[in-house]
Amino acid sequence: MATTYSDQAALQNDPKMGNRAAAVQTTGDVRVADVVYTLTGSEAANDIVNLVKLPAGSRVITSLCSVEVENPGTALVIDIGDDDTTADADRYSDGLTVSAGGHFAFSAGGTVAAAELAGHTLDSASWIQADVKTATSLTASQKLRFTIVYAVSG
Repeated sequence: MATTYSDQAALQNDPKMGNRAAAVQTTGDVRVADVVYTLTGSEAANDIVNLVKLPAGSRVITSLCSVEVENPGTALVIDIGDDDTTADADRYSDGLTVSAGGHFAFSAGGTVAAAELAGHTLDSASWIQADVKTATSLTASQKLRFTIVYAVSG
């Protein structure tokens, strides 16, 4: 006789593989922020670019976020984070090297896997920010298009 589980943890840990189910994280409405930033050419290490302010209760879905870059210059490395009450400058992407231009998933940065798996719900309305780590001979007027996908509790 088949066993039916209503508890999510029990579903995930059922010893019979056919009875297991993945955890579903219901988060509310999914939204997309399409943010274009134009380089001035004078950006330097430790400069912060405010990309979009998300409402309290939002959760960035890192695995769906990316940045498209033209040709920014010799070297451009950024972290993507937020200024939430538990601010973390590289919560969503760490050391994302976009120097050559192209399409870059936030997950191409160094340590986002742990942040993505744990998830982070913003305690307060917070800026999602690009933190410049390396900036060498940047080209003014080049564009960076950030696609930030997030869920809003509803």
